Amino acid sequence: MLYKGLPETTIADKIIKLRYTHNLRQEDLADLLNMHCSTIEGWEVHNVMPKPISIDKICKLFILPYNYFHEYYKIYFNNPSEKIKVWKIKNKLTYGQLSKLLGITHSCVGRLLNNKINLSYTMYVELKKLEAF
Repeated sequence: MLYKGLPETTIADKIIKLRYTHNLRQEDLADLLNMHCSTIEGWEVHNVMPKPISIDKICKLFILPYNYFHEYYKIYFNNPSEKIKVWKIKNKLTYGQLSKLLGITHSCVGRLLNNKINLSYTMYVELKKLEAF
């Protein structure tokens, strides 16, 4: 394979490699994903982390698992609130304690655990450090 040796260290590397492997320009990928070309450029050139919905589109387009890009996306799309609830109970944490650990409000913890808000990358990083995932 012509592009087998391309790096896959970062999300940007992986998107570039996918494009090259499928003979796509940034404009072509943008069209396939129904996005603006500057979005693709942001991912590839400026290392902007794609939003989960964008990764979902890419994974469906290229038939890839979410964790190909990063574990965060796999967790994001696989009911993280249940994993957090189990971890919270196992560690006997109150909403207040969890809010302090994550640096979010008490009500935000409630919304997170009740699927009213999504897991942000920042929350993922903190929970990963705490070995919740």
